[in-house]
This record gives sequence, structure tokens and C-alpha cells, in this order.
Amino acid sequence: SDPSDARELLRHEAARAAREAAEPALRDGWEPGVVALAAAKAARKAAEIVRARGESGVTFARSRAAYEATVVVRKALAGERAAETFRAGRRIYCSRAAFAQAERDREARRPSSPRPP
Repeated sequence: SDPSDARELLRHEAARAAREAAEPALRDGWEPGVVALAAAKAARKAAEIVRARGESGVTFARSRAAYEATVVVRKALAGERAAETFRAGRRIYCSRAAFAQAERDREARRPSSPRPP
């Protein structure tokens, strides 16, 4: 096989993997960093497999590239969920702390009963 054909196949499959990873991530509204990372990981994986297996590895390269992209998006989603859980916990903590402070303030304003002599 001609080396220029092999390079063209490699370039084509890497570009295809990047595009196929980026399009759904963009459509789903992910930030540019997540989209770029998904595309880069997919392209790298596709290139790695096509370089090792040549034309016979194209189908496998496409499925592995798609998998790499979904891993990136899943990790981003997990990070987003963790951040939201943290923010929710902080809101609950702050509201509990505010409630406890209000209780202390209310107790401090109560007139104390006179002490017996």
C-alpha cells in the first residue's frame, strides 16, 4: 500500500472521529473545552488504531473513537453533577447556619427571669 494512501486514511479517520465526537457534544450544549477534549481524544484513538491496523482497523477505530468521546462527556457530566451537589450542600449548610444564628439571636432577646436570692 502506498504510504501517501496510508497517511490520507489516517488523516481522514482522525478528522472524521473528531467531527463525529464534536457534533453531538456541541448539540448537547457542552462548553468548548469539553467539545475540544472529546474531539481530540476521539481523533487520537482513531489515529492510533488506524496506524496499527491500517484499513482493516477502520470500523474498530470508529467505534473506539466514539467510545473515547462518550467517556469525556460522561466525565464532564459527573463533574457537573458533583459541583451541583456541592453547591446544594453549601446552600443547605448556609440556610441551617442562618437558622441556628436566628435561634441564638431569638434566645438572646428573651428577657431572662430574675434569679432567686
